[in-house]
Amino acid sequence: MAGRGLVADLEAALGPQAVLTDPAAQRRHLFSREMVLYSPLLKAAFRDRAVEAVVLPRTPEALENALRVAVRHRVPVTLRGAGLTTYGQSLPLAGGILIDVRGLDTIGEVEGDTLSAGPGAVFDRLEARARQAGRELRVLPSNHPVATLGGFVAGGSAGIGSALHGFLWDGNVVEAEVLTAEDPPRRLRWSGEAVLPLLHTYGSVAVMTRITLALAPARTWQEAYAAFPDYGSAVRFAWEMVPAAGVPVRTLAAEQAPIPDFFTPLRGLFAPGESVVLLMAEAADLPRLEVLARTAGGRFGRWPPQPPLSQFSFNHSVLWARKADPHASWLQLAFDPGRLPEQVEALTARWAGRLYLHLDFIRRPDGSVLPYGRAVVPEGDLRGVEPVLEDCRRQGLTVINPHSYVAEEIGLAALFLDLGTVRRLKAVTDPFGLLNPGKLGGRFYRSPPVPGGTR
Repeated sequence: MAGRGLVADLEAALGPQAVLTDPAAQRRHLFSREMVLYSPLLKAAFRDRAVEAVVLPRTPEALENALRVAVRHRVPVTLRGAGLTTYGQSLPLAGGILIDVRGLDTIGEVEGDTLSAGPGAVFDRLEARARQAGRELRVLPSNHPVATLGGFVAGGSAGIGSALHGFLWDGNVVEAEVLTAEDPPRRLRWSGEAVLPLLHTYGSVAVMTRITLALAPARTWQEAYAAFPDYGSAVRFAWEMVPAAGVPVRTLAAEQAPIPDFFTPLRGLFAPGESVVLLMAEAADLPRLEVLARTAGGRFGRWPPQPPLSQFSFNHSVLWARKADPHASWLQLAFDPGRLPEQVEALTARWAGRLYLHLDFIRRPDGSVLPYGRAVVPEGDLRGVEPVLEDCRRQGLTVINPHSYVAEEIGLAALFLDLGTVRRLKAVTDPFGLLNPGKLGGRFYRSPPVPGGTR
């Protein structure tokens, strides 16, 4: 450990008020209240983690000074904003310093169809700035009232708007200004495909100081739902009927019963046992969607003014399930678009009562749609999850394993990136292995033994 020499140099570079060494103060930044770790494995892995200092830069120059000190002392650096950090993306494994980037929240002006901001900018403010210019963010995280730009770009993948504009990798991040962890750090500007290695690699490749997002023309979206007596009808409505009608939607997700029963703020909105499709569409299209829902055997309704639909989309469904059953676990799944109805029917039949699906429908740049979602598994013990995981793989699904903090073991970034190429880039930009060590190229997850099986 670098000890007081590190702290003294940080204080000299940034001022004592920007360097926290008190353990209680540090934990408020390490484990902020909006953070959620769904996996018991990850909770155990990060429970006692600590750092030597938490650093609070308020300018890009202060961020660079902090990084320069850390590199000189050869101590690990983890960047943290605000958000769920579902896989522990922004939690340190090896001590060192935690840099809280929330003070770096300057937002620029809209330039054509782009908007640039610091990594600490909150998405609600970004969306408001875009709408002032008649634009909207193409993709924003479901927890956009608190999530920060750097955290979503470095640790997220999809969100509100992905039903139209795809994943982060699909042209939604245009450019990034970064610092390398060389001695001394270099300032670089990456754009186009060069920016892709920064996405969902947890701040392990470079330190982002400014990020440019793609925008789309603003629309006035309305929130609605369609409820069905069975999940097959809900999936058919979302997967076949809505796209066939050519209705643009900002959110499109199908929640299998009993997941909607867990949405306690919405009690009375859904009948027990109903599966529900969540929708964000333009007001003029709602009557047509209502006719489609009724044709599919469902009922259609407008979303209440509060709470917003986003609080029940994407990983929020798992959060509500875990509030109802703290022992519930989960998996993330990418379905085969050519076999979706077959795969859904097989999974829901075989694991009836032991697995509940939430599907999001993500439109890719080529116009294809990827059914991508999560499975809530009431048997929270990982020995209960493992047979489900293996069965999903046998049926041709891609399993995203949320019980690891290692990018390769999780498997999401590998759908879009050659992680071997990313590791080679990291060897250049982070030659001492200081940026969030253990998250890229590490090892963590071990499959628990399956009862009655051999492994």
